[in-house]
Amino acid sequence: MTPTSPAAIILVGLAVATSLLYGHIQHAVTVLGVFRTPNVTPLAQGNYVRIADTVHCEDLHYYEPANLLFTACEDKATTRSVWFPPLGIFTAPEKITGGSLHVIDPEVSPINP
Repeated sequence: MTPTSPAAIILVGLAVATSLLYGHIQHAVTVLGVFRTPNVTPLAQGNYVRIADTVHCEDLHYYEPANLLFTACEDKATTRSVWFPPLGIFTAPEKITGGSLHVIDPEVSPINP
């Protein structure tokens, strides 16, 4: 194979394309979770607190000056599947039901007596 043969040019082109796309391919593989393994953190009995009416919570934020946690939750397990994913909600806004915001004080919980 000579340096100017079509096979060499194709090989060099593939190497350049792969190096340029490597970051994008690696990001897509990571986001899709192709090589992801589940990581389970076991909790000791009584080492957690269940907060009533907090189904499908998300967007947990820590407010350091007040030492508080804020989260947005769906209040019923049956209502989230109606609007999530939200692609069809633009044509049927009456399907949106109320959720709730919760403020959690970690100093009051039984975990930190």
